[in-house]
Amino acid sequence: MGFAGRLGLRHKVLLVVLCILAVHSALSLIALHSILGGLVVESGSGWTEVVASVEVFYLVALGGLAVIAVAVAREAAGYLTRPLVDLTRIADQISVGDMHVTFDFGRHVRCWEIKRCNETSCRAYGNTEVQCWFVDGTPCRGVEPRFPQKLVQCRRCEVYLAHRGDEIVQLADSFQHMTHRLRESQAELLRTERLAATGEAVGMVSHSVKNILDGLSGGIYVYRRGRRLDDERSKAMGWDMIERNLGTISELVMNLLDFVKERKPFLEPCDPERMINDVVQLHQERADASGAVLEARSTGELAGIFLDAHAVFHCLVNLVTNALDALVPERPGRVEIEVGKEGDQVVFTVSDNGRGMSSDVKAKLFKGMFSTKGSKGTGLGLLSVQKAVREQGGRVEVLSEGGRGTTFRVLLPFITNAGAGPVAASPPAPASESPVAAVHERSP
Repeated sequence: MGFAGRLGLRHKVLLVVLCILAVHSALSLIALHSILGGLVVESGSGWTEVVASVEVFYLVALGGLAVIAVAVAREAAGYLTRPLVDLTRIADQISVGDMHVTFDFGRHVRCWEIKRCNETSCRAYGNTEVQCWFVDGTPCRGVEPRFPQKLVQCRRCEVYLAHRGDEIVQLADSFQHMTHRLRESQAELLRTERLAATGEAVGMVSHSVKNILDGLSGGIYVYRRGRRLDDERSKAMGWDMIERNLGTISELVMNLLDFVKERKPFLEPCDPERMINDVVQLHQERADASGAVLEARSTGELAGIFLDAHAVFHCLVNLVTNALDALVPERPGRVEIEVGKEGDQVVFTVSDNGRGMSSDVKAKLFKGMFSTKGSKGTGLGLLSVQKAVREQGGRVEVLSEGGRGTTFRVLLPFITNAGAGPVAASPPAPASESPVAAVHERSP
């Protein structure tokens, strides 16, 4: 890109003015010198000093006029290019998603006053931010109400003529109308996406419930057959199937409630090290039954920081449950849960040496009710984890490699003062209720 291509419009205008001034000054100085030189030749050498003084005075006057001309040109260029600069700024704001930009071009006319109109139901009535010539369905007498057919007539209307400025104002009008249409389209798209997401969620929940009901029906059938045949083994097997499916449907309902419920985190002082030890205690029996090693460790002094203790605890319970489910019987299983501080964040890490995930699976983890457990999973656990973490201003990171295991990292703000974080809309659970007890109460 050349030198001129790197200049802004304002500087290009000033450069053109300077070039014109330079050429004009050079030509006028040459002409003056030629005239005065001829005068010296005709009148003798006694006029040499006078001619030199005249040339110096002319140069000084020319320089002063050039400075004044540049200053005037600079203001004029600024006045001419300022609307384009404003439109560029507005376009930049729109390009990054800010549709609520402010337009200040032309006169903000009140069409209802100019037309002496009392149609209060009209979208343009009482709203100077909406130009009536862009509004579809205006009830103006003698004017086509439909947009864009109405524009031809509206351009001759006294309202438009009172507002109209130069071409920049007309461009800004079109820009403003485009922004309004984009806002409306964006809102409609959001409504459509929400309806689609709701339909997808209902379908997935229905599928999960159907699988659970199938499991319950199977358990009831096996139990009844055991009763009919007086077979204790069949009765025990059937009852175990019923209990497991009741636990699954209870988990599905609680995860749904956690996911859809709007809440603010309740920050309270807690000991993260004790929290991860409680998580280990809750899962220790299951880990021992599968021959897996379940360990917890802390890498720093974190007692007294403020967190939404119950929400974080249930996030860790979900992650450790998933980690135990991901272990493979072909090798000794290992699940580690760790807490530490990184900069201004407290980091909870849950890692396992299980089957791991492919890049395709990782891309689907937080999109819809996706589960790698087939009919055994609801797909809501990780969505609930992500929601609870985001409510506290944190984020979830996933590191995984197929066949080598997975690591989930929950990063939360390191807060040592409850006033520095959000305030809950409801009080915390009673002090006598431990997180472990709360989880046991949720599971049948």
